[in-house]
Amino acid sequence: MGKQNKPEAVQNSNTLAGLQVTNQYVGPLPPPAIMRGFGDIDSSFPERIMSEFEQNSEHTRAQEVKALQAQIEETKRGQYMAISIIGAGLAGTFLLAYLDKDVASAATGICTAMLIFKGIFKK
Repeated sequence: MGKQNKPEAVQNSNTLAGLQVTNQYVGPLPPPAIMRGFGDIDSSFPERIMSEFEQNSEHTRAQEVKALQAQIEETKRGQYMAISIIGAGLAGTFLLAYLDKDVASAATGICTAMLIFKGIFKK
């Protein structure tokens, strides 16, 4: 039989144990304890952090208002374009009917009606 290697007991051992603590927060502002820590570094830091937060909040709200206004304007432009196209289609239908172009008038009228129904039932 072969000789087995067994670990020998260590008489004098220095053990180093470590502990790592991680703090995490979610939000635009740090919690009060961390904010106080910033104040310990420089007394103006908490006020500067709050001022930056207020400026960013105002900017974010202004951008949201601009985005909503742009969306409203885009919707209005789409509605104006739709009424123009439908008006032109209906005018073409009536003009062709007036000129006794029955097949062309019917085709134009059907296509215009299809555009109207497509717009109504698209969602």
